[in-house]
Amino acid sequence: MMSLAARRTAVRGAIGAAIIGLLVGTWYAWSGPIADTTDSVRELAAWIRSWGMSAVLAAISLMVAHSFVPFPAELAAIANCVVFGPYTGFAVTWVGAMLGACIAFGLARRLGRPFVLSLSRGRYGGRIDRFDRWMERRGSLALLLCRLVPLISFNVINFGAGLSAVSWWTFIWTTGVGIVPVTALMMVLAEQLF
Repeated sequence: MMSLAARRTAVRGAIGAAIIGLLVGTWYAWSGPIADTTDSVRELAAWIRSWGMSAVLAAISLMVAHSFVPFPAELAAIANCVVFGPYTGFAVTWVGAMLGACIAFGLARRLGRPFVLSLSRGRYGGRIDRFDRWMERRGSLALLLCRLVPLISFNVINFGAGLSAVSWWTFIWTTGVGIVPVTALMMVLAEQLF
């Protein structure tokens, strides 16, 4: 078992990594490919607008699809802000990302968790049991920190959390809070670029 000093050092290191990740992600978004993809955002915004009265549902569905099909969700978030304005676009992006995350978590919990539990009866049992106990106690901090580091795949976290013993409530609140910074950054980018 880790000493109190070791735990504090680990938490400080994780918080430092999250801050560095946010800074690198912000720099990357401002200077990297997102800044060079205005045509893609315009095309995506035109596609969302083409849905007319169902544009909100199309935009939410696009964010849900991102949980299963790899494409840059940041472009969809920026397009949502372009189409609906910054605040409604933020809300549409947040709702779609939350729905996609919950569906992915639910599928992993329903289909993958039984497999993980079957491993716990074998040679990996002790490790899996220890990891599950750790996730039950400290899973909220771990998930929240993972959500705040933009270099860690949003979708990998969704599926990985579903395989673990983390509770639905912990998954939902950490995901809901963790989506906010990147979505807010996309809102700012949409305002600056369009």
